[in-house]
Amino acid sequence: MKNYKVVISLEFPDGSIEYVIWEPELYGKLAYMNADFDSMFYDTSKNNFQTPPVDVLIELYDNPQVTTISSQMGDKLGLKQLLVGERVLPLKRL
Repeated sequence: MKNYKVVISLEFPDGSIEYVIWEPELYGKLAYMNADFDSMFYDTSKNNFQTPPVDVLIELYDNPQVTTISSQMGDKLGLKQLLVGERVLPLKRL
């Protein structure tokens, strides 16, 4: 059985990537209403990002799952998100 979800990949200037998973119905309703996706993801006064992303990719996935792991680069220990699932098709690039 298919478990389709819309995955938004947000790449930030430091190279980190964060993922947001939506139900396809939500994306469809927003697209039908001509929602301003650029403003939604790049306008930091409308979201909780300290720095706007440099790239936003919206894709349809089957059974996506996001896992957060710890990652060490030199002296710094940070968290990194990994996306697992089957990419079905790209929907939009902002």
